[in-house]
Amino acid sequence: MVWPDVVVEDYAEHSAEQRRWWQSQDGQQPGDPDKLAAALISLADEDPPPTRLIGGADVVALAGRKVAELQRQIDEQRGRAATFDFDS
Repeated sequence: MVWPDVVVEDYAEHSAEQRRWWQSQDGQQPGDPDKLAAALISLADEDPPPTRLIGGADVVALAGRKVAELQRQIDEQRGRAATFDFDS
């Protein structure tokens, strides 16, 4: 599918910067695409397949940082969140 080149003036500069960054990353990924393809194919035999495939040590590190940030937010908001429950 080809997406039309829609330009929203307020975001044009940021969008152009993002496109340049993504284009600069082409072929620079640390992982082996053949190994990723083999892993994806092997998922078809898993019952049930994993909800997510975290592929590559760099992505494992990124996911770990995200989990830690979410845990920090949960811990920070735990007391406040309970105040929204119905009173028993």
